[in-house]
Amino acid sequence: MLAQGVGQSIPADTPHAVSVSLPTWRSCVGYEEGEEGILKKMNNGYPRFFIDKCVTSFAATLIERYGTLDEWAILLPSHAVAVRCASFIQQHLAALDPDAKTRTIDLLPRTDPENGNAQGARRVSPMVSVVIYPKRHSALAKSFWQHTGEGVSSRRAELCHRAFNDGFLAPRSSDNQIDGNHGHTTSPKSIKGPLRYQKARFADGPEEHVRTRANSLEEERQRNTDDSVLFVEERYGRNLDLSRASQAKVALRRRIAGALTADVDLNDVTDTGRTEIGIRQVSGFSEEDVYLYPSGMSSIFNTHRIMMASRGALKSICFGFPYIDTLKILEKWGPGCLFYGNGSAEDLDDLEKRCKAGEKYLALFCEFPGNPLLKCPDLARIRALADRFDFAVVVDETIGNFLNIHVMPHADVVVSSLTKVFSGDSNVMGGSSILNPLSRYYHLLKKTMETEYEDNYWAEDALFMERNSRDFVSRIARINVNAEAICNILQASKYGQYSVKEVYYPKYSPTRPFYEEYRSPTGGYGGLLSVTFRTSAEAIAFYDGLETAKGPSLGTNFTLRLVEPEPEHRTRSDEMQLPVYSTCALQRIGLARCQLRSLDSIALMAPMKRLRPADNDQGDDSEESDVIGVETAQTNLRQDPRKKARLSYEISSAETSEESSDDEAVIEEQESSFRTQQQSSGASGNTPADNGILESVTCSNFMCHNYLEVPLGPLINFIIGHNGSGKSAILTAITICLGGKATATNRGQSLKSFIKEGSDNATLGVKIKNKGDSSYQSEVYGDSIIVERHFTRSGTSNFKLKSDTGRLISTRKADLEEICDYFALQIDNPMNVLTQDMARQFLSNSTPQDKYKFFMKGTQLEHLDGDYLQIEQSIDRIDQDLAKNLADVGSYEAEARKAKHTLELSEKHNSLREKIRQMGWQMAWAQVEEVEQRLADTVDDLAKITEDIATAEQKTNTCTEEFDTADVDFRDAGRQVEELQEAIAPHSGQKEQAKQKHDRVKKEAMDLQLEQRKIKDLMKTTEGRIKRGESDIVEEHRRLEEINGGSNARRLVELDEKRSQLSDARNRLDEHENGLTGLDEERRGASDELEKSKEPISKQRLEVQKCEERLNRLIKDKGKQEGAYYASLPRLLRAIREDGGFQQTPIGPIGYHVQLKNPAWSSILEKSLGGMLNTFIVISKPDQTRLSQMMGRFQCQYPIVIGNNGRIDTTNHEPDAQFETVLKVLEIDEDLVRKQLVINQAIEQTLLIDKREEVVKKMNETRLSNVKQVYTHNARGTGLRFSYGWGGGLAQSFVPAWSGPTRMKTDVEYQVNSCRAELQSLRAHLNELERIVRERQTSLKDCEQAITRHKRDSRELRIELQKLEADVEGLQDALESDSLEEGRLDALKEGLEEAKEELVTHQASFSDSVVAIDKAKDVLRVCREEMTAIDNEVAEIQAKVRKAENKKHKSSERRDAALRKKNAAFADLEDLQKTKERGERQREDCDSTVTVWTEQANKIHPRVEVESGETPQSIEKKLDKLQADLQRWETRLGGNRQQIAEAAARKIREFQRAKKQVEDIERLAQLLKTTLVNRKGRWKLFQRAITARARVQFMWMLSERSFRGRLLANHKEKKLDLVVEPDPTKVAGRGREAKTLSGGEKSFSTICLLLSLWDAMGAPVRCLDEFDVFMDSVNREVSMRKMIEAARYSIGKQFVLITPGSMGSVSSSHDVKIIKMKDPERGQTSISFPNQ
Repeated sequence: MLAQGVGQSIPADTPHAVSVSLPTWRSCVGYEEGEEGILKKMNNGYPRFFIDKCVTSFAATLIERYGTLDEWAILLPSHAVAVRCASFIQQHLAALDPDAKTRTIDLLPRTDPENGNAQGARRVSPMVSVVIYPKRHSALAKSFWQHTGEGVSSRRAELCHRAFNDGFLAPRSSDNQIDGNHGHTTSPKSIKGPLRYQKARFADGPEEHVRTRANSLEEERQRNTDDSVLFVEERYGRNLDLSRASQAKVALRRRIAGALTADVDLNDVTDTGRTEIGIRQVSGFSEEDVYLYPSGMSSIFNTHRIMMASRGALKSICFGFPYIDTLKILEKWGPGCLFYGNGSAEDLDDLEKRCKAGEKYLALFCEFPGNPLLKCPDLARIRALADRFDFAVVVDETIGNFLNIHVMPHADVVVSSLTKVFSGDSNVMGGSSILNPLSRYYHLLKKTMETEYEDNYWAEDALFMERNSRDFVSRIARINVNAEAICNILQASKYGQYSVKEVYYPKYSPTRPFYEEYRSPTGGYGGLLSVTFRTSAEAIAFYDGLETAKGPSLGTNFTLRLVEPEPEHRTRSDEMQLPVYSTCALQRIGLARCQLRSLDSIALMAPMKRLRPADNDQGDDSEESDVIGVETAQTNLRQDPRKKARLSYEISSAETSEESSDDEAVIEEQESSFRTQQQSSGASGNTPADNGILESVTCSNFMCHNYLEVPLGPLINFIIGHNGSGKSAILTAITICLGGKATATNRGQSLKSFIKEGSDNATLGVKIKNKGDSSYQSEVYGDSIIVERHFTRSGTSNFKLKSDTGRLISTRKADLEEICDYFALQIDNPMNVLTQDMARQFLSNSTPQDKYKFFMKGTQLEHLDGDYLQIEQSIDRIDQDLAKNLADVGSYEAEARKAKHTLELSEKHNSLREKIRQMGWQMAWAQVEEVEQRLADTVDDLAKITEDIATAEQKTNTCTEEFDTADVDFRDAGRQVEELQEAIAPHSGQKEQAKQKHDRVKKEAMDLQLEQRKIKDLMKTTEGRIKRGESDIVEEHRRLEEINGGSNARRLVELDEKRSQLSDARNRLDEHENGLTGLDEERRGASDELEKSKEPISKQRLEVQKCEERLNRLIKDKGKQEGAYYASLPRLLRAIREDGGFQQTPIGPIGYHVQLKNPAWSSILEKSLGGMLNTFIVISKPDQTRLSQMMGRFQCQYPIVIGNNGRIDTTNHEPDAQFETVLKVLEIDEDLVRKQLVINQAIEQTLLIDKREEVVKKMNETRLSNVKQVYTHNARGTGLRFSYGWGGGLAQSFVPAWSGPTRMKTDVEYQVNSCRAELQSLRAHLNELERIVRERQTSLKDCEQAITRHKRDSRELRIELQKLEADVEGLQDALESDSLEEGRLDALKEGLEEAKEELVTHQASFSDSVVAIDKAKDVLRVCREEMTAIDNEVAEIQAKVRKAENKKHKSSERRDAALRKKNAAFADLEDLQKTKERGERQREDCDSTVTVWTEQANKIHPRVEVESGETPQSIEKKLDKLQADLQRWETRLGGNRQQIAEAAARKIREFQRAKKQVEDIERLAQLLKTTLVNRKGRWKLFQRAITARARVQFMWMLSERSFRGRLLANHKEKKLDLVVEPDPTKVAGRGREAKTLSGGEKSFSTICLLLSLWDAMGAPVRCLDEFDVFMDSVNREVSMRKMIEAARYSIGKQFVLITPGSMGSVSSSHDVKIIKMKDPERGQTSISFPNQ
């Protein structure tokens, strides 16, 4: 296939092509770099990279209906895929654009309200799901489309778009009816499927619709048995039927499985039934293990998805340089992947090292071989590593394909892209995934497939894929030969003058041994190769100069080339330090044939060059590679003429001479007789056709017409008018409106040249009659089909197909072509529509060769001739292959005879072999006996375990009873304690009452005592007054005696002394009183200090207690994490593991998956992480609900968070490497756990620094980047948290110590030692606190004693002061009394008497108070006795309570001991039961092994007796000796008997197969030759019949003017000429050639020829422009009459004849319509055309 223009489809004009033309190196680079000029030219592309226009058109329609201008849509085949797509987009939008939202719409077939279903939809399922997203994030959606390959195909989009427009598809609604907000309100209209199948309207759904075209073609084939029609239908594959889609998928699966290798019809496929396969070399494998997908990348994506759903989210391995999207899938979905780009042995060494270190992986993905370097991985070693370290192996066999390589035995899953060489035609996508039934993961994957697999492969695509792949086997063989031959030449050119640097091909790869290990016996090296050149210029010259198709894809029937690698490969190569080749060209070799001798031949490659190949430098059979392909086999029947192949069966010239054929004479005679009968009977019976003819033509702004509407008659139409009136415009309008090209009219080079001057656009319309039984979709179009074409000067053009009511039916040109094809409107046939220029050429200037070409094209014999030429060339190739195979048969026969002779020599040692066989039988049965003994031992062990279980069950019962008894005792003791505590309550009330009474009486007694003290004070005062009175009287007597004796002066001196002493005493008292305040403050300070020192003691004692408990717990639990969680957690975790209902097994609690490397941070991290360590992680809301319910059942509630499997890369978000972060001190074994801790706790940005001072210094020096918080140690397990505040300052908070059990894995000994050290520190601190309390208590006592002494001294000072005051007053009174009158003595005596009386009164009161106090004391004594009695009773009860609590404590200990004993018993029982289960499984395994081994041994031989004492080992030694003896003999013969017999049988089979193959090829060649001779004979008979009919018709028409003449048809020389004798008098004349005739005679004769040829054509409409331009009036009149007569004999045909002359001799009639055009506009003498 030659290169196309940039952006054109490959193959050309293929609506759903999967490749696009990039014909130059520059265009490849421009396409990859996104140059706008290149991208604008792209009409299509590879569907995963270039979204087809059918898809984008449908998306635009959906956005118009359901979206906004800021949104766009991605179309997906199912709701599940749409959910995955929406989740992918939303997940990435969460970080990019949190406010952005997506939504999903499912478009389903309308449901019939009456019958509740949509029949057609139920069969074809024309559904589509839509994800609508913000248009600005289209790149994100495009990445899902590209990477996963899950998007809809263009064929699905095409049909669903039409269904949506016609109301058949609508959004899903709750009542299964059309959504009223979005659906159509009209009734569902018919939906037209793709025109490949379309004929009639369908009411039951799309399937019925698309089937009708195929059915109509089938009916047509049944009606028309002509070989050419049948051949064309089979050649084009137009008889596809969508109802066979399911059968097509079965055929595909069987073909992929290897069961179906022949090119058979679908009926033959379905009749074969389910077949077990052997070609894949895996036992038990069938088509049931093959799964189809919409694309190859979809198969890889879903295989990875199924793997994760089955085995959990683990990292994958990408081994070797993969296709870029494979790597993207593994990176973006799941935990990520390990990429080994080189795919070398060193990479496998590194992988083995990682696996040994404990790293777990999901699967290894690789290609065999890879693209573009064609390297092969070491599958054997990969398989060994996978089996050893438990990961799956997924192999992509797209490049190699299963006919060349057998990789399935070493793979768990094999994936492939069917788009490539399996299809070959480059017009359909597909992929497959195959499960290996021998894989350890087979049942797990198969179970997951049952719930997860969706068949999203569109029915149409499956049909095309099945049809394309029928010749897959033969194509692969040819492609292998072609590619290897080209590689041989390129490889040889490396050492010459040429620029080839390296050739990458499995045959020349360093990894060839790995390829050869898996190459099938008949396999080749594939059709893909890569070439590098020494310079870029040489690579560009090679790429640009070679005339082949160039574009993406790597598996086509034609040779395809593309520049490699793509930019993404370059980027990945840079990252992995892999080689990049800027001078690389990748080439896919096709089927067509040419031979090359050297690189010069490649550089100047031309189609069908016949040269000899270069020798094979590897010593292979070069005769198999003598033909290589560089050009495609043609995909249609219109081929360029080429030299005919020479055939041994060529028909002789005598047999092919048309001029002398007797058959032709007979045909002429029959035709002449028929014409005579026609002439005699007349043509009055001509009737119009019911359909396929033109009813009217409309032009608007076309050529010279502003508006023109021409109604046409059903039979004969003459269009007349003056020159310039626009007659020819009508014929031009018909041609262009019905899809013809502008150049075909010879009136202009482009459509815009036909637009009337002064207008910007033009519109054409043609109405086609559509009545009768054979009408085209009359229920859709009605009685007429209106075709409109609108085009503008800007170059746009579109078609509209309307019904007879004007309703728009379609805008697709393909539908118009279908209509023209249906009605046989051969617009492109030059004999069917003769334009003005063509008519002139035909009538005046045509040579015999031109006339012959017109004849062949008009009758379409040329098409069949080209097909027969292809068959001849195929027969030629078969003959060449047959000659080679005949030479091979002899060598096969010689090898077979030699192998039979070797077998006869080998059979002489049969006795030794018989002995070895007997020993082998004994060996087999000895092994069976050994296994039987092992089974017996297992049964004995099970019996013992059963007895142990019974004992254990009895023990559990006993322990349960003991526990129940202890539990009852514990509960009784508890109740007794409660009862005794309740008995204390009444006594407490009584004591309270007694105390209240006691206090009341005591208060009364104290009041009495106070009153008594007052009375005493009054008595003392009165007694003092009495004493003073008496003393005063004595003094008064002495004063009176000494009044004149100098005592007054002494008193004055004494008074001064006393006053001085009084002043000193006052000063001392004031000073002393002031000291009391300080003492009080000291006492209050000491008291406060004491209270403060008491408060920490209780807390410290609590801390000590907690630390002791923690230490005991650590010592007891030995670091087990279970103590930190609910006791039912192990049962919960076991239930989670055994539950199969989770989408992904939940992970948790998080503490189980975190190990602390530095235990010093245990307390701070336990506290700061808090409840996060108790959390479980799931990946979906259903999993969260399910886990929550499960926790409820086990009464084990923990937090649950929803995460995802996306990996978070924190590399660029971590602090400086010098700092220790929480992430670094934690070892996390689950990526989901790591991700949640990063998201929720920011562990990657949390620093751990030992010293507070260092934290403050670091954070104050500069703001630390990527740091959110810093933890530091404080004291005894506590910590401090520092962070940056809003203002940039430091914020500090306290982190308490963690007091609970540790939840993270850590160093237990370190924790125990740390806890002991902490306990020692806490105790020391407690002792210090207690010492301080004691000191402060002593200080307080000292203060109190000092205050007591101070008060005592104060009282003494106050007494002294009072004495001095009394002395001063006495002296003053004495001095004053000296001046009193003598009557003072009497007054003193009276006062004395009064005081004595008052004393008597006070004494009486005191006696009364003594009596009252004694009574109160008696009452107090009674109260105290009552309270003592109550206290005694309470003390007695409390003693009982303590005794009961002691009993309860002991009961609790007994209960705990019984519980532990019970749990231990149940644990022992569970262990025994598990041991029994293992034993039973072992017994079943042994039993199964015995059964299998017995069965296998029986297959070897019925049971034989094994001699006593013999073991398999002893028998094996004897057997080895015998086999060694036999081996020596067999070594001499070259192998054992089986190998020799197999070799002999193989050689015989090869000989027989080769012989049969030669015979079959001979029969096939003979059959083809016979068939071709028969077909060519019938073709030539058909050719002669048409020629004879035209000749008779020509002679008959000439006779109307009494002319004589005949047609001279020479098919061998491809000439058609005419001989005419216009003179009727020359009866015996030979006639004159056309060039000797006059103009009128020549025109008349040529008209007769044209009418004769028309008579042999089948088109319903014939058009001719200016047929009479060279005729005189006589010839013109006769010609018109002849045309009318000929037209009347052409039943149902319509004629449109254009003439500038008048029609005076012809009048309108029922079958003749004359249409006269208006005269040209004034001043206009010609039609204006723009300058071209």
